[in-house]
Amino acid sequence: MDHPLNMWKGMLHIIVAVIIDRLRSCKISGNTTELEMTREDVFEQLTSVFRDVFDSVDIVLKEDTVSSDIQDWDSLEFINIVVAVMETFKIKFSIEDLKKLKNIGEMVTLILARQKNG
Repeated sequence: MDHPLNMWKGMLHIIVAVIIDRLRSCKISGNTTELEMTREDVFEQLTSVFRDVFDSVDIVLKEDTVSSDIQDWDSLEFINIVVAVMETFKIKFSIEDLKKLKNIGEMVTLILARQKNG
């Protein structure tokens, strides 16, 4: 059985087109964060992003949280999450980065790496 985050692979060409379209409308000017964020800081902000995207204050993210743990998380919501995360943290992801993610802990690690390395 495929991992839950891999469920959208069959629609990858559509998702890529939508992400590219959404990215064109984003104004990301690089990393403007002056203080280095901790893992806990990222989890706090990421939880806020997820609560906004899913319109639910009940969401609690953990290292091992996957899409099946959150009601209504589908491929379209994944696009909304990605765009909201890039806007919130002022970073960019590649499609290859996103395809490798297995859980929220890996997303946090990727966010921290992007903020550190640009």
